[in-house]
Amino acid sequence: MIKQLLSIFAVASIVTVNAQSSKNIGKNISLTTENTNNILSKITATTCGLITTQTSTALALFTTGTTSSCANGYVVGTNCYGDKEKANFFPASSYSTVASPSITALTFVFFRLNSSNIGTKGTGTVTLTIYSGTSSSLAPGTAIVSKTVSLASIVAAQTTTNSLFSYSVSLTSPIAAPVTGFFAAFSVPSSVGDTIALSQQSGTATPNFGWERQSDNLWYDMSGSSGWNISFKLSVYPTICGNSVSTGLDRNNELLNNVSIMPNPTNGVFNINTSFSESKNIKINISNILGQIILSNEYNAITNDKIQLDLTQQANGIYFVTVSNGIDKMVQRLIINK
Repeated sequence: MIKQLLSIFAVASIVTVNAQSSKNIGKNISLTTENTNNILSKITATTCGLITTQTSTALALFTTGTTSSCANGYVVGTNCYGDKEKANFFPASSYSTVASPSITALTFVFFRLNSSNIGTKGTGTVTLTIYSGTSSSLAPGTAIVSKTVSLASIVAAQTTTNSLFSYSVSLTSPIAAPVTGFFAAFSVPSSVGDTIALSQQSGTATPNFGWERQSDNLWYDMSGSSGWNISFKLSVYPTICGNSVSTGLDRNNELLNNVSIMPNPTNGVFNINTSFSESKNIKINISNILGQIILSNEYNAITNDKIQLDLTQQANGIYFVTVSNGIDKMVQRLIINK
C-alpha cells in the first residue's frame, strides 16, 4: 500500500501557520526545556540526559490531508490506513559516550489543539515499547520492555496553550541499553474517538529513523514505497543514564553520597553499605534487564549499616539495584559473574 502525504504543517519558533482546517498549529517546542540538563550536550558517565536523532529543534506535524479517501489523519499517529505502531531507531553511537548506559525513561512530543479537541485525545490506552535493533535500515526486533499509559494522562501533560507538549514516562526499572541500538515506539489506538499525533523534525530528516507497523502487522520503513516516501526523525527522546544514577532532579542527593555496593562485579553475594548521619528508612529493589523485580526488601532505622544480599541463585548478567528513601532514588548496575 503506497501512502500519500497530502499536507505538511511546519512549526516555526515564533510563527504559527494554519492547517487546511484553519486551526492554529502552534509554536515550536524548545528541546532544551525538556530536561534540567541541556539535552543536546554530551552525556557524561555518571549523569542522565535525553538523546535524540533529530538535528534540528524545528518540529513539524504531518497529516494525511482533507482531499483523499484517507482524510484528516496523522502520519505519525492515528489515520485511516490502520497503522498500529510507530517507532524511532536510536543507534548505539547516540549513547556511546556513556559508561554502562541504561534507559530509564521515554519522552514524546505530541500535538493537540485543546480549544478544539483536535489531535491527541481519548479515553483509551497507548503502549510504549522499547525494541531491540541493529540498524535504521532494518525493522525493529524483539520487544525488551513495554509500559501502558492512558490517553487521559498524556492529554493532562499539556499545561500550556501551545499545541505541542511533552509527555514523559519512567520505566518501572532501568534496562540496559542494547549494544547494537534500539527502537522506542508507541502504539496507535484503534477505538473510535481515541487519537494520537506525534511531531517530528521539520525539513530534511535524512537518514530515515522512522518505522511503522501497518495493518498487516508487518514493519515498514516510513521512507519507503510502502510508507510515505519521505524520511522521518520522530520526536522521541529516551533518557540514558550511566553507572551511578539518581532519578530525582538533584544529582547530588543523600543516597548517591552515602550508599555503596561492594563487591561489584560479584559472585552473587554482595553488601549494600550505608553511612547516614541519622537513621533512615530505605527500600531496596533489585531487577533484571527486563525490568522484572527479583528482590524487594524494606529496612528501618538504617545508619551505618552493612546489608548483605544473596543473588547466587540468579544467572550471570546485569542487574539493577534501586535504593529509595521516600524522597530520593538511586539506581546502580550490579554485575553477577560466578
